[in-house]
Amino acid sequence: MELRLSEISKLLKCQFNESLDREINEIKIDSRNISQGDIFVAIKGENFDGHDFVSEAFNNGAIACIVEKDLNFDDASKFLFRVENSIEFMQKIASFYRLKFDVRVVGITGSVGKTTVKEMLSSIFSFDFNTIKSEGNQNGQIGLPLSIFNLTRDTQVAVFEMGVSYPGEMKILANIAKPDFAVINNIGMSHVGNFGSLENTVREKYDICCASNCKLFVNVDNVTLSDFFKDKDENIVYFGVGRKSKYRAENINFIGDNITEFLLVTPFLQKIIRIPCFGMNNVYNALASISVALDFGMHIDNIAQGIMNFKPIAMRQRLIKLRDFMLVDDSYNASPDSIRASINYLSSLKSDGRCIAVIADILELGIYTEDVHHELGKYISSSSIDILITVGKYSKYINEGVMVVNPRFNNIHFDSNDEAYEYICEILRPGDKILVKGSRGMKADEIVDNLIKRFGDGIEKS
Repeated sequence: MELRLSEISKLLKCQFNESLDREINEIKIDSRNISQGDIFVAIKGENFDGHDFVSEAFNNGAIACIVEKDLNFDDASKFLFRVENSIEFMQKIASFYRLKFDVRVVGITGSVGKTTVKEMLSSIFSFDFNTIKSEGNQNGQIGLPLSIFNLTRDTQVAVFEMGVSYPGEMKILANIAKPDFAVINNIGMSHVGNFGSLENTVREKYDICCASNCKLFVNVDNVTLSDFFKDKDENIVYFGVGRKSKYRAENINFIGDNITEFLLVTPFLQKIIRIPCFGMNNVYNALASISVALDFGMHIDNIAQGIMNFKPIAMRQRLIKLRDFMLVDDSYNASPDSIRASINYLSSLKSDGRCIAVIADILELGIYTEDVHHELGKYISSSSIDILITVGKYSKYINEGVMVVNPRFNNIHFDSNDEAYEYICEILRPGDKILVKGSRGMKADEIVDNLIKRFGDGIEKS
């Protein structure tokens, strides 16, 4: 890491003995993962307090700890940097650290698909450049700084996912990452209960550009985005399937179970593109990634090869072929738009059996909770789903929406994942295809894990 203790002290404006200055190895928030030369940031969470593990961090090799509480250690070589807010100070360090490097940064936001775009784009860039990316779900107030700390002198491109849940968060993230390119992939109902409206949501996402004069890439087919940006043309690039798009997809075809092919049309070239995943949502994810890479200056042949190296992420629309049926694991998170996309994906899979959808609650919808679930039920009632299984507190409104349109629809509701899993095992038949999806807090992956344990002999994952 290109950072020293003396630089931390200057950011804090505190006295520091220069003779004790040392280079920092890494900055971490988990005392169990501390190695020699690391800094430990003590964060107070809902279920833990990092200050309880400061001694452990020092014992594991930390040379300093960033704390909010007054703590004392006799060893003068163990530095305690006392701050008002550990997370905010870590963000300040990350913002300072970002400016140390001559690196092109891409920031990716949107209601759904952020992680997929990040993975696609980093796969493309890695074909030509030394590239780093956000790891896992490190996309927020704590995760983004940790991702920034992975920058090195060798890094040429950094692709960072930037996720927000509350008003004002994007300005903080943008000031840390200062992206040169930014993507808003879509706007949907995710976290709308916290933002108050879709318009407020898009305003929050637009703040990704507030700290730098970055080029913005926008999905013009998304109605909310199209309306918001209709009078804003400067430094904005549009992608989609319509004629308003600079980069668009035509002649879209789904091949087999996990290949999508389309004709990429731009003002200066046309190219057949293949991606190793399925569904229209992934066409938009691919267009977002390709658009940035083309504007970046990459050759289209390298882009096409780079995107085929993309590996679908676990728990995100992952097709698993079990003993007698197909399982679509999309259990990582959920929004109304992503559920519709996953239902369409499930319906497109070739099978002699039934379509079964297992849907858990969509969280963080606030006053929109009942209406959003209810409308989703109406959508499902007219889809190709044969059996609907809902789980949780709010998904009962999905059932109500279904019954309004089709009182004879085959649907059932459960309060727990265990009850839903037992019912699934009772009704499964050879040839069935089943989707499992829900908000992260619903832990729908428990159902997936149990199905794999029971029917996973000869498992094949796509």
